[in-house]
Amino acid sequence: MPQYNRLTNSQIQEINKKNGITIQGFPGLFDKGVHTRFSKRIDFDLPNQKDISEEYVRDMQEKMARTQRDFTFNRETEVDFIKSVKDQIIGENRRKYELLMRKRDEFVRDNSVKRKEKQDKEQRDRQEYKEYKLNFFPFTYGEEVEHHQAKLRDGLKEDY
Repeated sequence: MPQYNRLTNSQIQEINKKNGITIQGFPGLFDKGVHTRFSKRIDFDLPNQKDISEEYVRDMQEKMARTQRDFTFNRETEVDFIKSVKDQIIGENRRKYELLMRKRDEFVRDNSVKRKEKQDKEQRDRQEYKEYKLNFFPFTYGEEVEHHQAKLRDGLKEDY
């Protein structure tokens, strides 16, 4: 391999073409005795200001699109969650309403049964009262009480 530090740029380019090296700016690496280390003399293919601005614009557009997708995805998931919670609440309210209506119907049915039983009992009592016949003299009880009290008085007078 030839020594690059002693050759000119044209000689280096010829050697590179023979060896199949087609790196742009490669001879600049070895220009003016710089052959083993990189320095400020290296010429990189720097983009111009327009390319940099376009890259910045592309990055901003990608970031905005990504932010919009994330926002849309989060919004859709939140809307789905809210719909599921709403459906659960509606289902619970429906079950509560059905339970309330069932209890109300049971109360009305039980109340009507009790009312019917009460009316039947009152009707039986009225019928029994009409059919009831007195089989004793109602005023004898008072005479027995007076007789008993008189005996007690007599017993107490004797004790004194």
